Amino acid sequence: PPPEHADVSNRRRDHRTMLGSMLKVGRLPIGIDLGSGSVKLAQAKSWSNPSVVASARVPFQSAGIAAMSFEEIRALAREIADAAKHSGFTSNRCVIGLDDRLVRTRSVRQPPMSESEIASAIQIDGRSRLGFNQDEPCELGWLLAGPIRQGDQARDEVILVGCQSKPIESLVMALAEHGVRTNAVEPGFVAAGRLFTRTLRRNTDTDVCSLIVDVGRTITSVIVLRGDNIAFHKSLEIGGANLDEAARLRLGLDPQ
Repeated sequence: PPPEHADVSNRRRDHRTMLGSMLKVGRLPIGIDLGSGSVKLAQAKSWSNPSVVASARVPFQSAGIAAMSFEEIRALAREIADAAKHSGFTSNRCVIGLDDRLVRTRSVRQPPMSESEIASAIQIDGRSRLGFNQDEPCELGWLLAGPIRQGDQARDEVILVGCQSKPIESLVMALAEHGVRTNAVEPGFVAAGRLFTRTLRRNTDTDVCSLIVDVGRTITSVIVLRGDNIAFHKSLEIGGANLDEAARLRLGLDPQ
């Protein structure tokens, strides 16, 4: 990399949340995946031994929790808690992965900055860049994708991430009412990236590039990884339901 980006790998490492370190010690929490067709729960034995301790699925047909009332979210939380209590899970702690319908992302290019400077800049204009109203409660975050060249200038590519606060807070509180404690909430594509890079340990692994295509029921998430860092993310409004419909039409099958 150019000299002005010589410390970029350290900046990426410093910017990671404590979640990655937490998952490597002790009993793992329950992973909760908020999908469009169901809520899926799974718990692995340990970070080094990812064999499944327990799993469960809660049917969930909705446009997403952002479109649900608080009472509907409470009812969903009760079903999730019941599944967690009666399916062999060994923890009451969870990490919630948000699907792409709940998360807004946008890549921006800016001059190289320190971590604190990036955070300050995002608080100033991140809300408008992601399309949130000024009075709309939201959570904002960012990922450092890496250094790029724009003409003869050095730039950092930063992935802005945001979501509405109210539906997430409602779900976390409703789960807590039923004894399920939330350790963290993160975009599902971040969880997918961590999963597929868990075996990268050598210094040379920082140059390994990977492409993940996560096909959900209505949304497909495309993730490009450079080492254990997310370099690109894009959400496509096509999923398994579209593939099922295309296959049905091609084969001349009746809708079921």
